[in-house]
Amino acid sequence: MLEQFHFIRPFWLLSIIPLALIIIWLWRKAPTAKNSWQKVVDAHLLADLLVNVKQNQKHFALILLATAWLLTVLAVAGPTWSSSLQSVYRSQEALVLVLDIYIKPSRLERAKYKILDILKRRQEGQTALIIFAARPHVVSPLTDDNATIAYLVHSLSTDWVPVKDKQTGLALAAAKQLLRTAKAGGEVLLITDELGYKEQSLVQARELKDQGYPVSVLAINKQSKLQKLAMLGGGSYVELTADDRDLEILLKPKHFNNEGKLTDATHASWEEQGYWLILLIIPLAALGFRRGWLI
Repeated sequence: MLEQFHFIRPFWLLSIIPLALIIIWLWRKAPTAKNSWQKVVDAHLLADLLVNVKQNQKHFALILLATAWLLTVLAVAGPTWSSSLQSVYRSQEALVLVLDIYIKPSRLERAKYKILDILKRRQEGQTALIIFAARPHVVSPLTDDNATIAYLVHSLSTDWVPVKDKQTGLALAAAKQLLRTAKAGGEVLLITDELGYKEQSLVQARELKDQGYPVSVLAINKQSKLQKLAMLGGGSYVELTADDRDLEILLKPKHFNNEGKLTDATHASWEEQGYWLILLIIPLAALGFRRGWLI
C-alpha cells in the first residue's frame, strides 16, 4: 500500500510555501498584552496594571491556523493509495466519410487536409472512409483507429481513377451497407465538388435518412444540387473553408450525434482518501470560533 501512495493533485502542495512565509511573519509580529501596553504605560506601573496576561495565546492561534491550513492542503492534493476498475463511457456513434476523388488534384488536397482535421478532432466513436469515382472503394471499414485512416488519407490520389465518372449514389449505398452491417448508429459525410447521377444520389440520401443515418455535405464547390441532397438526407450543407469554420458547424453534437454508452473497456481509477482529513479539520475550526483565540 505504501509503495502506491501518492497525491492525485500534487501541485496543491506548493501552497504550503506561502503558508510557511505567512506564519513566520505573523509569529514575529504577533503582539502580546505586555508589549501592547508598554507603549503607553510606564514600565514600573505595568506589572501592577496587567492581570492574567496570556503571553502565548496569539502564538497558539497561529499554530492552530497553520495546522488547519496544512491539513486542508493535504486533503485538496488528493492523497491516495488504492485504485478500482471502472467501465469506460465512450461514444459509439459512427461517421462514414465519403470522399470524391474524381476531382481536380488541388481540390483533393484541400479535402484530404479537412479529413485529417476531422480525424484529429474525433476522439470517440468509430470512423470509416470510402472513396469513389465510377465505383466506390472502402479504404477503411468502421474503426476507432483514426491514426491508420490518417495514414491512408495521405496516399490518396486522383491517379486512382481508372474510369472517369462520378457515381455518388453508389458511394452513398456503400456507406449505408457499412452502417447496417456494423449495426451502428451514425452519420454520413459526403465530401465532393459536384453531384453525380442526381436522381440516384437523392434517392440514396433519402433512404439513409429514413433508416436513421443523416447525410451531411462538405462541398468543395458551391452547388445547389448538393444543398438539396443534404436537405433530403436530413444533414447539414457546409462549404469548405480555409479555416475551421466549416468543421465547427459539422462537428457540433447536433449534427454528428455524440451519444455514448458503457463499453467493455475498463481503466484504473485512483480512490481519493483526502476527505478523511476533514474529520481533523472540523475540531480545529471549532476551536477557532472561541472568543479571543484568533482575534
